[in-house]
Amino acid sequence: MLTLETVNNHLSAFGRLVRIQRLYKRLALRDLAQKANLSHTLLNKIEHAKNLITESTFSKLEHALGMYFEEDEEKNRLFDREQVRIYDGIYYAQSQKVLSHFKRVQVHEAYYLNSLYAFDYVLLKIGTHAHVHNLEVNEIAVDISVISNVVTLCAENMQSIFYLYRGMYHFSLSDTMETIKDMLLALDVQPEEKYIPLIQYFLGCAYSYEYQINLANDYYKESLLGFEKYTNFRRTLYLQLFIAINDMKLYDYTGVKEAFENVLYFAKREGITWLTHVSQIHLVLMYMLRKDYDSALKMGEDIDYKSMRYYAFMAYCALRLKKKRLFNKFVKQSSGAVPEADKFNVYEKALTMLILESKKEIVDAHIYEKSIKDFYDASLSARAFFELELAYDIYGAYLADQRRYKEAYELTNTMINIVQKTMQ
Repeated sequence: MLTLETVNNHLSAFGRLVRIQRLYKRLALRDLAQKANLSHTLLNKIEHAKNLITESTFSKLEHALGMYFEEDEEKNRLFDREQVRIYDGIYYAQSQKVLSHFKRVQVHEAYYLNSLYAFDYVLLKIGTHAHVHNLEVNEIAVDISVISNVVTLCAENMQSIFYLYRGMYHFSLSDTMETIKDMLLALDVQPEEKYIPLIQYFLGCAYSYEYQINLANDYYKESLLGFEKYTNFRRTLYLQLFIAINDMKLYDYTGVKEAFENVLYFAKREGITWLTHVSQIHLVLMYMLRKDYDSALKMGEDIDYKSMRYYAFMAYCALRLKKKRLFNKFVKQSSGAVPEADKFNVYEKALTMLILESKKEIVDAHIYEKSIKDFYDASLSARAFFELELAYDIYGAYLADQRRYKEAYELTNTMINIVQKTMQ
């Protein structure tokens, strides 16, 4: 059991514990204060470590939260040990290591959420969930409302900010992402030098998400130099990939093919499966955008990871080359595709549109048009820049064929605004 002496020696950790428990139970400050028969002013001071805790207050909080505050030295030592290993794994992009060490901590989740480690545990869970997302791990679920509310607890802990920020980016919580970005830029505290490239990397991710591609690449390139200095090889590979992808968004194909091929070579050599797949699929996409559909199909032959995006891209190329039998083969095989982490179903909608396009002579024009618009809207909502470009080409051509020039003009203006933003 957690003692009053320990609590008063660790007021910041206890304040965060109370707040985390309140957030998990979805209680407003005044609601918890009322349940605990405390003033909301006192509770606010407790959460911000500005008031010593009496035995009466301690007991009232336990009762109001329906829990007992706990302390177990052995579990605390386990957390301290595994936390260092998990953060190292995140820093060096070692997904399997991160997952393995987090699971050793996760088995004691109930304890950590009732202990002075509550805040650190939530941050560790957010960072792990975000980092191992590419491993298709579903059992590390994180309550998004808790993530967005826990931001304000981070200012005093620079290392935690980095991993919380990574979690924010994964969940695409745009407002929270902006908050973290401002916090990182405004903090007076200077992080350790080796973490500066990580901050630059996260900022690059944020600006990419916001379509501010030139600014994103500035941060990526600074980050790349930093990671090269600290010989963080995996991160340098990621950054080479992201810079090449952003160059494509800027319509600058100089060196893009070589960059993708370089990343692909080392990803295969190092056994980084997801990076291999991402490099391959972007090589396919590069050929598609340059309308070299034969090369795109040839590149696709080497891809082992058959996702829905893969089948949508392959079907698109086959249809453009009027290879009907090959197109039908990809459509049929797509039923066994590896699921995408895509809540907007961009690629399913792309395939639906392509199937209707292949039969448009016998399909109702309104149904076909709706499928194009669905693909366009999903790409726009998902901020899938390249898919949006493909959708724009198809939708614009369709509207022009229908002589609906005003709508085509409005569509073009939308795309011009997005492209102009990327060029800023």
